[in-house]
Amino acid sequence: MLIEDLSTLPDNVLVENVKNNSCSDSFTELSRRHSSLFFKVCNSYVKILSSMGVPVQDVFEEKDAVLLESINHFDPNHKKQVKFSTYFGNRARYFCLHKIKKTNKMPEVSDEEAIAQEFNLKSIENYNRANQPTVNLYGLINKLVNAPDKRIENIFKLRYDPNLAKKMTFEQIAEKLDLSISNTQHLHELGLEYLRKEIDKKNIEVFL
Repeated sequence: MLIEDLSTLPDNVLVENVKNNSCSDSFTELSRRHSSLFFKVCNSYVKILSSMGVPVQDVFEEKDAVLLESINHFDPNHKKQVKFSTYFGNRARYFCLHKIKKTNKMPEVSDEEAIAQEFNLKSIENYNRANQPTVNLYGLINKLVNAPDKRIENIFKLRYDPNLAKKMTFEQIAEKLDLSISNTQHLHELGLEYLRKEIDKKNIEVFL
């Protein structure tokens, strides 16, 4: 009996093999393909996590757990589902953000501070609640009218608009806009990348 070469199979098939047949070889192949993505995402949060006393090695060692969770929640047959590598990258990102949020040393922050931290414009090590910067939230959100996808602006308004009585979670935004959660998170990331480029080009000021 010939053993199937798993390296030739697409991610979706490997995911189904793990979910339906508990195929350890398929899991190993997915890990081989996408471990570098996990480490790349986590590396962008290393400085923040280290400053909060979280051992970086502890974060990296949770790679397989995040991968398995991603596999279990990924639905390749969903009509709005992104590809698995994108989904796994988003899960890795929110794994890091969740770890930051749950660390006791991390103070509660406002939407303005959260955005400033997203763009690495405010050092958590030098955090000072008595001297908070004023972030140009309106300017940032309004700039997204020129983003390549109109849904990006809507996501940011629902997530950050200071006129809203209650900011929405990604789950609530996805439901309201009839999107998958992973697609909502992906569009949010595209919005952040668009704003970063506009900031770099001096087309928008973050702080008033």
